[in-house]
Amino acid sequence: TVTARDHAGNQTVAHSTVTVVDETKPTATIDTPADGAVYKRNEQVAASYTCADEAGGSGLDTCVGDVANGANVDTTALGQHSFTVTATDHAGNTDSAVTHYTVVDATAPTIAIGSPADGATYGLGEQVTASYSCADEAGGSGLATCSGTVPSGSAIDTSSVGQKSFKV
Repeated sequence: TVTARDHAGNQTVAHSTVTVVDETKPTATIDTPADGAVYKRNEQVAASYTCADEAGGSGLDTCVGDVANGANVDTTALGQHSFTVTATDHAGNTDSAVTHYTVVDATAPTIAIGSPADGATYGLGEQVTASYSCADEAGGSGLATCSGTVPSGSAIDTSSVGQKSFKV
């Protein structure tokens, strides 16, 4: 409001109304999962993030992540993943933070040996066929190799006496 008065006592008053709007984005910060982090498949990794609006701003309206703060992020599938948090203030300004993490297979494959049995005794020249199999866990990276001293289905060496070892 401005008031003008002359020496004769005449007065004029003028009013002007202004509106100040919040045009500053809030901030979203992700602590966990850390950008570039590597986690084991099915590892428990709790999301940790915060959002804030600037001092004197319109105030924070929402702070939303791919999962709730404190809930576990997805580590069930192998490979690259991203995690996003979006902050919105009461003026409608938004900001997003994104991190990328990798889930790896840290579980060794399994081996089942049917023959030769551990500690077994065989006669000199006896026909004994190797029997074994290997497997990776469901959803794992897949079995790359499965090889033994001789291929599964082939005869093991019983041509000489003494203790022998069989390795898969």
